[in-house]
Amino acid sequence: MTQFWFGVYNFVSGQSLYESWTQSAYNLFFTSLPILVYGVLDQDLPDYSIYINPSIYSVGQQKKLFSADVFHSWLRIAVIHSVQTFIIPLFLFLSILTPDGQDRGLYSLGLFVYTPVIYVCAFKVLLMTRSVNIFTVLSILLSILAWFLWL
Repeated sequence: MTQFWFGVYNFVSGQSLYESWTQSAYNLFFTSLPILVYGVLDQDLPDYSIYINPSIYSVGQQKKLFSADVFHSWLRIAVIHSVQTFIIPLFLFLSILTPDGQDRGLYSLGLFVYTPVIYVCAFKVLLMTRSVNIFTVLSILLSILAWFLWL
């Protein structure tokens, strides 16, 4: 969504904020590992409590965990995060000028905005995880490390 806010900022000129390879690598290198580890290893409840009380699954069957209200709350959170990860770095970046009064350029702005996007995605997975283990932490650290190696 930061691309959307950049489009609003530059009056829909069609210019991309991010370099094309960086944009393509987002799902492949920077965010896939924490999501995979979260999906495979996270447990809401211990195994024994599920065996003892199988009615726990009724919450999912009654669609309480994925309804229109839940979807819209996640959408609101995504919009708030995207505004924060675009506006704050943008204004910080605009205050940094070269000695001759020039800005650092669009490519640098894209990298400057993209870094908090990676952090927000990684730490959002960490906040959602109910059973934090070494694999979760390592996947998040590797995701962030992959971004800095990409630079």
